[in-house]
Amino acid sequence: MRPTFLSAVASLGGGDATLETVLSQIRFGVFVDQVEEGCIYANAEVLRMFQMDWESFRGFGWARAVVAEDMELMREAIERYEMEKDRIEVRYRIELPDGSRRALHVVGQAVLDANGAHLGSVMIGREVTAERAVQEEVSRLQKLDAVGRLASRIAHDFNNVLTPIMFSSDLLREQTLTEDAAACVDIIRSGAEHAAAITRQLLSLSRQQVGDPTRTPVDVELRAKEPLLRQLLGERVTLELALDAPDAEVMLAPHELSQIVINLAANGRDAIDETGAVRITTRLEDGQVEVEVTDSGAGMTAEVQRQAFEPFFTTKTADRGTGLGLYTVRELVERAGGAIGVASEAGDGTTFRLTFPCIVRSTEARPSGRPQEPLAPQHVLLVDDNSALRQALAYALALQGHTVKASASVGRARELIREELFDVIVTDLLLPDGNGVELVADARGIQPEVRVIYISGFAGSVHDELNLDQAHTLFLAKPFHASRLAEAMAEVVRERASQSAG
Repeated sequence: MRPTFLSAVASLGGGDATLETVLSQIRFGVFVDQVEEGCIYANAEVLRMFQMDWESFRGFGWARAVVAEDMELMREAIERYEMEKDRIEVRYRIELPDGSRRALHVVGQAVLDANGAHLGSVMIGREVTAERAVQEEVSRLQKLDAVGRLASRIAHDFNNVLTPIMFSSDLLREQTLTEDAAACVDIIRSGAEHAAAITRQLLSLSRQQVGDPTRTPVDVELRAKEPLLRQLLGERVTLELALDAPDAEVMLAPHELSQIVINLAANGRDAIDETGAVRITTRLEDGQVEVEVTDSGAGMTAEVQRQAFEPFFTTKTADRGTGLGLYTVRELVERAGGAIGVASEAGDGTTFRLTFPCIVRSTEARPSGRPQEPLAPQHVLLVDDNSALRQALAYALALQGHTVKASASVGRARELIREELFDVIVTDLLLPDGNGVELVADARGIQPEVRVIYISGFAGSVHDELNLDQAHTLFLAKPFHASRLAEAMAEVVRERASQSAG
């Protein structure tokens, strides 16, 4: 004869095996529901999970703890269960008195009378908070990975489009223009800069940012971006700058620091319904540089603050926000060894406080990176598969006095390398029939000291192959201005000259 449950437990030697004794010791919840009265029994584990006493829990009191966002899920599960009168399985979250949350997994079985009428249910539940957190993190990473792969390709294509726009606007700005024409060129440049910031945001999402970190003087960069910030905020929002860290540098590229502040300023603008102000403050404090961006907008609730830096979280409508701005800001800040915090109250504005390890600039004169005298003409091999970009780069190099041979592929570039010697190779990293690293290796097999400037907006795994410590080698992240290309040319050429003189 098959033993009963209680007789089997008693055989374990644990003393009197009453059902209540067993239920009080097990580490999963057991509760009984009656169709009309609700919960008529709950063991100690259930009450511990909900952090409620029996009088508060009984009947339908437990339902008050269910998180509002999960109530619809719960209702649908119960409706199906009532129709099928068989088995119910549901996962939902509860909010405890201290404001924290737990995730539960509950399985129940219907109890029917001899005629099949539903009398109630016996339910078993367990806490799955940790499991849910792991599942959510895996899901989040999978989503980020998928979106990141798509974002990196989009950013690559955009960067190829933006670079010739930047180059063309740079060249136009050097011409004698009417006031209206010059203003139009400035609008084009500003729009291209803003679009470039968006592509960098995409690359940050995909973790495919390329290039090595550089030092940027905080106050200098923010002052330079003041016109762009005023344009971004518009007429109804006033920009206030209080910059008091004149010698402070942070381990960010200039565009990264600008991207951080532009994102925060745009958020401040969007939080202001009518008129108001965005204030940007810098200061040195205990060996750190602090940057604060404060707005006079509507502020944030505690719940919004808790989720503010999560990817894809936004309180804006779909046409005004992607939920990636603050996530990107945090990524950039932490990559530079800094930290970011937010202080806000509903109706009383918001302050984002950024702290970075401070690097104090030397008081000695520092080279600007710009040519101090005209650079001698160089024979340049230019390799890029985007025709508009290739033409813009070739035109800019020619205006700088250099002779240029251009190629759209690794194969044609190799032919040119075998035919003649070049002083400098400017090459994209990703090409239809190979990559720039392979091309340079071939070229240096023929001419070991050829100077190289790699250019790319998205390098993927190829970036891992770069050896930027190698002599006469630089990397430029697309998009970049014509002036930056001129600086890079001077840097790789003069590096060789200085080494030869030494």
